[in-house]
Amino acid sequence: MNAVHVTPLEELPQVLAASGAQRWVSFAAPGQSAETPVSFEGERLALEFHDISGPKDALIPSSRRQVEELVDFIRADHGPIILQCWMGVSRSTAAGLIAAVLRDSKRDCANAALNLRKAAPFATPNALIVEHADAILGLGGALREACAAIGRGETADRGRPFVLYGTGA
Repeated sequence: MNAVHVTPLEELPQVLAASGAQRWVSFAAPGQSAETPVSFEGERLALEFHDISGPKDALIPSSRRQVEELVDFIRADHGPIILQCWMGVSRSTAAGLIAAVLRDSKRDCANAALNLRKAAPFATPNALIVEHADAILGLGGALREACAAIGRGETADRGRPFVLYGTGA
């Protein structure tokens, strides 16, 4: 199953229990990673950077190396995966978009972005994460353009859990 579960931190325990996923990527500000629940025995990738799309005083943006780690982690297994950030709106939805493209045999960025928008009207994927992934995957701007085409998501206090599915890689 190519299920990509995207969730805010607040909903993580329920998503971990219901999904059966043994792979989890968490995004947090530096020094603020969530504790790994005792019940989770799978693999976890914890990435720490602020939810910004460029340099900002005293804040740390995502690096290309961190997004390479994310891409490698997603590529390593095609089973269910959980992508979680604090609010479930930006960092985790960018990762969800990347996972959907990686798990699509056609690498159809536009379709992946449209599916993201349908599943999560509130999603506003972090532009810098998307930019790094576009370069890493050699997509020639297709991922950035697809993300720009769906625009900013609806205003929301926080996201809600949703699932994207790949079409086979």
